[in-house]
Amino acid sequence: MTGPAASVALSAYADLLDGVDRRRVELDFVDHDGDVVVLEVNATPITEGGEVVGIQGVGRDITDRKERERELRIKDRAMNEAVVGISIADMAQPAQPLVYVNKGFERVTGYDAETVLGRNCRMLQGPATDPAAVEQFRAAIDAEAAATVELVNYRRDGTPFWNRVQINPVFDEAGDLTHYLGFQSDVTERRRTEKLIELLNRVLRHNLRNDMNAIRGWATAIRDGDADGARDAGARIERISRELSDLSEHARELERYVRHPAIPNGSPRERW
Repeated sequence: MTGPAASVALSAYADLLDGVDRRRVELDFVDHDGDVVVLEVNATPITEGGEVVGIQGVGRDITDRKERERELRIKDRAMNEAVVGISIADMAQPAQPLVYVNKGFERVTGYDAETVLGRNCRMLQGPATDPAAVEQFRAAIDAEAAATVELVNYRRDGTPFWNRVQINPVFDEAGDLTHYLGFQSDVTERRRTEKLIELLNRVLRHNLRNDMNAIRGWATAIRDGDADGARDAGARIERISRELSDLSEHARELERYVRHPAIPNGSPRERW
């Protein structure tokens, strides 16, 4: 028996001598291999004429149960502290309410657990939420399948954000769907960057196409024109080349901007 367990056993023994039953007393023993074995003991004093004359009890090995409980506590802490939002919905209830959300979910959505538990995730939807994205979730749930969808959701303060949501079905031993496990990630900054790059590419293609057409035109004028015309065409080509150089510099500045890490809790918000 370990030292701490001996102290617990002595305390329980004193209670039994006083005529008090002791239930579910957990005692740690060390077996011959050096491994800790946990026994749960229930004990009752035997009395005769009001005097305790003996003690009867029964113990059972709960080592495996304690190990499972320890693993569950570790998993629970890991889920609670995960950066990504994690939620669990009860599919056995008609409203399919949330029965668990972690701290990551609270950070992403702005809702605390007390507010959202018992409610459906539809509460995050709003005017800019794409019905087609919502339908992807419905189809996956009807098929009892997994799905990953990016859609506009709303934080508690009404701020829209792009939410990357992954849902995974959870089945019981009989193969029946019981819960859905969800993961939520704020991808607003990534979506904003993608849009800026798309805009940059569109502007560059448009300006380059127009300016190259102009250069070709003035090159033809130089080839076929007189000296004065050539000087004028050369000046125009020089001006266009400067504009293209400026455009290239602006493009580099924009690229540096979109690649710069966002400032936590202070990044520009995309408008919808």
